[in-house]
Amino acid sequence: MVLANPGYTAAELGHLVADSGAVLAFADREPARRLARLGLPIADAGEVPADVRPATGVATRPDEVALLAYTSGTTGRPKGCR
Repeated sequence: MVLANPGYTAAELGHLVADSGAVLAFADREPARRLARLGLPIADAGEVPADVRPATGVATRPDEVALLAYTSGTTGRPKGCR
């Protein structure tokens, strides 16, 4: 899961998508419009696209990353923090 500021520009969202490897976004209307230009499948909050299926048989480990929060980027590009 990657947290993103809904006020980010398309370029800022593009950096998060490229850096994180995100493959699906859940977003409100305006951020979804910017994300759609990046070719990322978009789902409205509470809605999952029909072709997305839950993973089965996935065993998680304590050392795996569950969330990426990005820094503000005041000294450069935002960096993902585990």
